Amino acid sequence: MQRHLIYLIQNKIPYIIMVKGMPQGANKIIEEYGEKIKMNTEFFIKGTTLFGIQKPFQIFKDFVHQDYLTLFYDYKNAGDRITTLIGHVNKELQRLHEALTNYTENLKKYNKRLAAAKEKKEDKPVPPEFPKVSVSMKKYVYLRHVKGSVYEPEIIKKNLQNDINEKGLYNILSSEKLEPKQIADLYTSRTSSEIQYKIIKTELGYGTVRIHYTTSLYAKFALGFIATIIRYQFQCYARGISKNTSDIIRELNLISAIKINDIYAHPHTENERQLNFFNFFDCDESLIDECIKEENNRIAGRIPIPRHRKTGVKPGQKTTNAKNSKQKQKTDTNNELDIVKSDNQDAANKIDSVSQPEISQETLGNKSEPKKRGVKPGTKRGDFNKDGSPRKKPGVPQGTHRGEFKKNGELRQKPGPKSKSDASPKMGE
Repeated sequence: MQRHLIYLIQNKIPYIIMVKGMPQGANKIIEEYGEKIKMNTEFFIKGTTLFGIQKPFQIFKDFVHQDYLTLFYDYKNAGDRITTLIGHVNKELQRLHEALTNYTENLKKYNKRLAAAKEKKEDKPVPPEFPKVSVSMKKYVYLRHVKGSVYEPEIIKKNLQNDINEKGLYNILSSEKLEPKQIADLYTSRTSSEIQYKIIKTELGYGTVRIHYTTSLYAKFALGFIATIIRYQFQCYARGISKNTSDIIRELNLISAIKINDIYAHPHTENERQLNFFNFFDCDESLIDECIKEENNRIAGRIPIPRHRKTGVKPGQKTTNAKNSKQKQKTDTNNELDIVKSDNQDAANKIDSVSQPEISQETLGNKSEPKKRGVKPGTKRGDFNKDGSPRKKPGVPQGTHRGEFKKNGELRQKPGPKSKSDASPKMGE
């Protein structure tokens, strides 16, 4: 950090930096004002959940430069972090208590098996494994020996108290003298990029991309970018009502449609919280009706679905490109030869062109003719017309019964093979 700080000072670049660890100045301000500013209205910052104080300090011993160090205490952040820490400690105590109880029972069984093995002169059984404190909880919990093989989990109160006192405290270093609220706002603004990165990587699952085509990768990240914008708007709404973004999404998932005979319908069972969400974005529940209407039109075939060809080279494209490249080489060679020709040869060519008759369009063949219009062979028609009406299939509808007489009044003959009496006489009869 010192090397980066010297670079910023030498180039006269203003900075606001979060102080990590406990340098000289940061340690002093925490010892002097850490407990003093906690829940003290004298140091309360209006419009926030912060308490802060600013003092000029020299951060490093071997670097003579004075900056402005602001100590902040966030009681909301401190409460959440302390609750999480105590929850982990209680969970570890409960786990150790159950593990010690099982260990005591297994130890009694082991002693019985050991005595029986000595009488029968057999191999010793495997002793039970003694419970151990988790690596992450060794700072706060230890196993106290009571007597014999009896142990009890205990809390290291000093270490736990020190960490509880430090929760919610942090230092921000600034090159200019600013109000604590200004520093907090400027530093908080930089977290927007980190939040978006967290949303893309963790919440949207973009840490692993299982895509093979470059265009598909671009499409996925484009959709992810749109999704982050939508989720960030949800987050802004959640902050205004002191809720979590995931809670808002779970609340919106309760809005559902009912499917009846392949048609969706919305029952309009929104509660007050959901209606307030729509009002925040200047819309109402009619937006859901429009979405359901569009989905019903898509199912009925009234909305054409665009078809996209898969990325890659079309069949036969490589051979076509090879032929075009060879033909291009020939034309380039002919052009070079034409440039080298003399003026006399050009004149002779002009005379020959005048003497030759003009070639008509019919002699050129069908190369210049436009492509024939119509439906390509093998094309299957859809079940609906462009206007949304159902397409009638050609032929007689199924279940139609023909009458006994034709339109001209003649008797209609039944289909099938003719009788022998009606058959025409064969040759030679």
